[in-house]
Amino acid sequence: MLRKWNSLLRHGSRVSKVLFSTLALFGIVGVAAAVGAAQSVSDNNNGGDGRRLEGVFLVNVTPDAGGPPPSMLIRMFTPNGGVVGPQASLFGSIVCGEWVRTGDRQFAITLASFNYLPAGPVSGTVKTVGTVTLNNDGTELTGRFRVQSFDLAGNLLTSFTASVAGKRIQVEQFP
Repeated sequence: MLRKWNSLLRHGSRVSKVLFSTLALFGIVGVAAAVGAAQSVSDNNNGGDGRRLEGVFLVNVTPDAGGPPPSMLIRMFTPNGGVVGPQASLFGSIVCGEWVRTGDRQFAITLASFNYLPAGPVSGTVKTVGTVTLNNDGTELTGRFRVQSFDLAGNLLTSFTASVAGKRIQVEQFP
């Protein structure tokens, strides 16, 4: 089939070349429309005013008294409201979640992940719910979270609250 198309395009009529060019143009216009629609979704989530949660942040987590030790995380916030990153615990998994803009530079976030036994099977779930606020430049975030772990039957095992402070990773030019 590919040979037939190649032959047709090399030796074909002007009509087939015009048809191919038209299909290619529609493909380019379709991609441009999809990119524009994705940017529109991003602007709606972020207010379209440059204060965007999207991007990758290095986040310091400082639990309140009685919680686990402080830790550092990496979180990627997608333009369409997704969140992804590794879990902080040794036997944890990837963290997935959603974010939504709730006000001027303010966002609500809900995350979910699994805990595993050292031998491998899932031992429970973790749910994290919180809010963050971006600084005026959109390069730093601060917030509060509640982290709860549950067994497989849904019984609460642990719960703690924490403060977070993060910085957006900036692109650097290599000389």
